[in-house]
Amino acid sequence: MNQDARIAISRRKWMAGALAVGGAAALPGLAWADTYPSRPIKLAVLSTPGALGDILSRILAKHLAVQLGQPVVVENKPGAGGHISHEYVARSAPDGHTILFGANQVFALGPVMFKKLGYDPATDLIPVGYYNQGMHWLITNSAVGVRNLDEFIAYAKAKGSAVNFGSGGIGHPLHLYAEQLQAGFGTRMTHVPYNGMTPAIQGLMTNEIQFLVTGVSDTISHVKSGRLQVLATCGSVIPELVPANVPHLEATRPDLAYPGWVGIFVPKGTPDSIVNRLNAVLNQLADNPAFQKEQQDTGNVPLKGTPQEVKARLAKDMKEIGELARKLNLGA
Repeated sequence: MNQDARIAISRRKWMAGALAVGGAAALPGLAWADTYPSRPIKLAVLSTPGALGDILSRILAKHLAVQLGQPVVVENKPGAGGHISHEYVARSAPDGHTILFGANQVFALGPVMFKKLGYDPATDLIPVGYYNQGMHWLITNSAVGVRNLDEFIAYAKAKGSAVNFGSGGIGHPLHLYAEQLQAGFGTRMTHVPYNGMTPAIQGLMTNEIQFLVTGVSDTISHVKSGRLQVLATCGSVIPELVPANVPHLEATRPDLAYPGWVGIFVPKGTPDSIVNRLNAVLNQLADNPAFQKEQQDTGNVPLKGTPQEVKARLAKDMKEIGELARKLNLGA
């Protein structure tokens, strides 16, 4: 037997032994590719039941279940500006059976807004891929009596801190953006944080707060009924969902562009084969007309990208959004 043959036999024996002794841990990604998923998948989301994030996560769960052949169960974990859901996934087993519906602003705001987190946003979660970017509304209660954004800004300047704006909680993605708007408008409204967007919308309906940035599907029925007034849109542009005579904010104020997007993340240490499979499914869904229609109906547009592209964009956003939060004095 020549030396090359002996090397080939030795390599085969080593591979067989490694698989027998260590399984997937011995050869990361080798065995996982054929067995994942082996049980139902949990999809953690920062939203309260019925809020836009909850609706979007359930749309995704339905399609992932079809593609992956296992049920995908949505777990609502609101609170702490989204970090309860993030920490929950970060502390889960890195086997692809617990995944995160995560917003880029939550990653960026955590180190700024909270003195202590139970996980490291920069290292404990790894990107799988993009999910979407949404169109949002700047909205007020019709009882305020303003007809457009300029009138609302004048009203807010005149009333000062007596005007309240809401968010889904301190450090919530839409908290930062509302603060960014306030700085850009030159107003001094008072922030009222809620435990999720559903109670924030209820606060707007009762006029406890007079201003809110919210997703389209969260409030469209109240806009159609006339109880809420849309002042402007921001983020993605979906013309059929824009009320008549409502401007797109970024068209005249590019400095106030909405920075948010949503991606899917898993705990660090998750095998590349699982990350790549989930990424492939997400990108396939982004090209699926039925999925695109469901996204559009909720005011969102699917995004596509590799894990590496999402990682690079997230790192950039964490730096820039973090700097913005500090400039707005939002630190803990």
